[in-house]
Amino acid sequence: MSALPRAEYESFRETVLAVCDAVGSTGRKPYSEPFENLETEFDNPADAMKKNFQVLDQVTLFVLLYTTKEATSALIELGYAMKRAIPILVFAKEGIKLPFYLRQTDFPSNQIRVIRFSEETGLPQLVAENLR
Repeated sequence: MSALPRAEYESFRETVLAVCDAVGSTGRKPYSEPFENLETEFDNPADAMKKNFQVLDQVTLFVLLYTTKEATSALIELGYAMKRAIPILVFAKEGIKLPFYLRQTDFPSNQIRVIRFSEETGLPQLVAENLR
């Protein structure tokens, strides 16, 4: 499921679902299936990876919410999106050190944009504003 403790994951999940609603309000269709049911788990990581890569093969934008420096499969998905040249928006909390590849500023064709934020409560609105 998540590297976060359950209480932190539940809070993050609520943020993700609020961001998905905000994305939907811009006319885009977010992929939020893994977050819709708190108890949803795949039988094994290979099933999760297969499903997520199938979704990534069809998306037109990848949004990463980087709120804490934890081991997360989202970083693998980020790498996959980078390789496929999918436009990427990274919303990174102030003070959190970005992964090595995200620290550069000269991404090919402006593929990646990093936006810093301080409070998660305003994140849904910030995401929606940057999708318009």
